[in-house]
Amino acid sequence: MSSEEREWMRTPPPLASRTMPSLVKIIVFLNVLVFLFEFVSGQETMFRVELLGAFSAQRFFQDHELWRAISYQFLHANVGHLFLNMWCLWIFGPILERQFGGIRFLIYYLTCGIAAALFSSALGYWGFWGADQWAETHMVGASGAIYGVIAACTVLSPRDRIMLIFPPIEMTLKTFSIVVLGIALLIIAMDWNNAGGEAGHMGGMLMGFLIMSIRAILKRQAAYPLSPQHPTHNSWSAPPVRPTASQVDDILDKISQHGIDSLTDEEREVLVQVSKYGQRRE
Repeated sequence: MSSEEREWMRTPPPLASRTMPSLVKIIVFLNVLVFLFEFVSGQETMFRVELLGAFSAQRFFQDHELWRAISYQFLHANVGHLFLNMWCLWIFGPILERQFGGIRFLIYYLTCGIAAALFSSALGYWGFWGADQWAETHMVGASGAIYGVIAACTVLSPRDRIMLIFPPIEMTLKTFSIVVLGIALLIIAMDWNNAGGEAGHMGGMLMGFLIMSIRAILKRQAAYPLSPQHPTHNSWSAPPVRPTASQVDDILDKISQHGIDSLTDEEREVLVQVSKYGQRRE
């Protein structure tokens, strides 16, 4: 057994959360409320709600019903579909909301869901799934947005370990993301059942990775701006920004609670900066 695995067994998983940020609760509540309304109202009402809110390329692009790119994220086909999506959001959502804050998390969440629908439509248009039926196929569920959330958590803490429900296998977030993308690629390539849905999963996750990559680049440029004294040289000449005492205290608290393996790459860089330049007074 590796030292990383032993450390995981000794300390609580970093993914565990004692307090649930409010926005994740609200999103879960809205999804459950909509499903209960459909269920109690009967099959006819459920059909009408999904007809009004489900995403389809024809309704979105030809009829210009743009709200469907968001409304479909709050509709689910059955209890199992709802449970799995909300369980994943309950586990991973708080991690990202603490990193982004409520409003930014909501924008990120909805953006990944929109990207999932558009990416699925693009692959359908290019003939990867659905043949002639892709434009009329209705899509429902928060899976695309949630896969975007999982992508962000993977970037932040790729070595965190999770236990799947079925099959009951433990793996790192990085491995999980690779497996999910691989399964999606296989199903799309073979045009198996729910190929359009898997295309949506892939679209949400790819958008998540793209946003997190852009975020990392912007943060790096903000921390190490180009020197105005040498405009002709493409070098990072400005001195690094020293971490504050509060940043260092937060990181030390995280190490004491969850172990050093729970640190993100950004937090490890903060410790490196402290060892080199010390911390600045607040």
